[in-house]
Amino acid sequence: MNNNTTIKQASMCILLVTIAGTEVIAQQDAVLPAIARDREAPWVNYFPFGSNDDAPSLTWYQQIYGESELTDLVGTYISSVAFRVDGSQQSVRGGIYTLPDLVIRMSTTDKQVDGLSEIMGDNLGDDLVTVYDGEYTLPELRGLDSPNPFDYLIEFQEPFFYSGGNLILDVPVVLVFEPDLAVPLDAAWTNRDSVSRVYERNGRVTRDTFGLVTKFTGVAPAPSTVVAMALGAGVIGARRRRSN
Repeated sequence: MNNNTTIKQASMCILLVTIAGTEVIAQQDAVLPAIARDREAPWVNYFPFGSNDDAPSLTWYQQIYGESELTDLVGTYISSVAFRVDGSQQSVRGGIYTLPDLVIRMSTTDKQVDGLSEIMGDNLGDDLVTVYDGEYTLPELRGLDSPNPFDYLIEFQEPFFYSGGNLILDVPVVLVFEPDLAVPLDAAWTNRDSVSRVYERNGRVTRDTFGLVTKFTGVAPAPSTVVAMALGAGVIGARRRRSN
């Protein structure tokens, strides 16, 4: 067998493994706080994607999520985050406003859920990834249900690999809002739950145990795909050794 034949067979093996990897995907999701997965949370909030007053816009926002309610996402690539309209609100027509420069970053953190630092940079871990950077137009949102679907969806441009630990959602840039267009989102405010936040506004940093009810979706190769990839790599290695 000549080297060209070996290369062609190896390429075909890689192609088959790649196809298997794209077709066989396991998907997991997590809603935090978990108690609000199937029922309305008792609060409403606009941050970080809007404001219901004329006060200066946010300049930095972070929300933390406790690892105890993220176990289903361990070993996955988190590919999107989603929120839902508060159940007391009318439906919202998509495209009513666009955030021209939305930046979202994610990392794990060694901070406790109710222990975020007011020095906001200290809350970020070494695995910080910019998952979204660009224009974002509001999608069509459904209201008047309790709870509403998670259709305030932001699909990441770069997924975040989650290996465990408390998780930070970080919005580090100024977002300018029009109060009349703000979307009230379902939120929780309970001590010792799995969410809290810290934000900077008008030069002042505020911490509290508020947090948007949030849905993360993670994807990972199914076990059969991992096995196929390992077998494919073994075949390619064997053929290369035989050709040498």
